[in-house]
Amino acid sequence: MTIRKSILGTAAILGMAAAPLAPAFAQEANTAPTDAPMTQEAPATQTASFTDAQLESFVTAAMAIVEIRQDYTAQIQAAEGEDAITDLQREAMTEMQAAITETDNLDVETYNEIGEALQTDKQVGERVAALMEEIRAADAQDTEGEG
Repeated sequence: MTIRKSILGTAAILGMAAAPLAPAFAQEANTAPTDAPMTQEAPATQTASFTDAQLESFVTAAMAIVEIRQDYTAQIQAAEGEDAITDLQREAMTEMQAAITETDNLDVETYNEIGEALQTDKQVGERVAALMEEIRAADAQDTEGEG
């Protein structure tokens, strides 16, 4: 039961990391011309085709984004004036986008697709949660080995 709660909590954290980025990055993605018509069925077909490498990269990027968000939240709350807040928000968004694009096997579009799939496709959510637990376990072992 504890493992299930941990997996559900992990998926929720990653969902929170992904969801707010989608609208901002979607604006950038929509600036590129496309010949393919958008349909409702396209995302459903796409969700099942994510590789483990893409999902692992998503987890890595999402964890970095959570850290960036935490760092900038305090700065934004302490900022005085709308201009300062806007500048910090832009900086944070730039860093979050860099965290995605600098991750192997991942681009902003794929990150957004996985983020959407996390909210709608139970199988993708379970795969991401399992990968998250593997990464956390590996990080914990690395930390214990250093002590």
